[in-house]
Amino acid sequence: AAMRTAPDSLAWVHARGVVHGSLSGACLLVNTTEEERAGEVHTKLFNFGFASTPDLLDSTAALPDELLLIARAQGATGGSVEAIAEAARREDVFNLGIAFAQMMFPSLVEKGTDLRRLMVDVYGNDMQL
Repeated sequence: AAMRTAPDSLAWVHARGVVHGSLSGACLLVNTTEEERAGEVHTKLFNFGFASTPDLLDSTAALPDELLLIARAQGATGGSVEAIAEAARREDVFNLGIAFAQMMFPSLVEKGTDLRRLMVDVYGNDMQL
């Protein structure tokens, strides 16, 4: 149920011009864990310590190196604030997908498998079925 409502929560945040910046499963709050109330689950995001808004992205010097590399790999050039903000939103969505994968495959996580490395380095982000 959290997988059904978390994307809506992230879309709500993005629609207000905010990028989370460090989204993980630990940043998801659900209003119930009771199985019989699964249809009523609402997911909220928290821990916005690395959050940013496009107006705060006007200086690439303040951005984490990893985000700049991701933005440039996705075609952002120079200091294009909107291109970097779009890359940051994409990174939020990707991180939410990683969180979902960790929820779906806990045995891999328990064995120490780095799902981000698996998806990026091994599969090159090409997870088509």
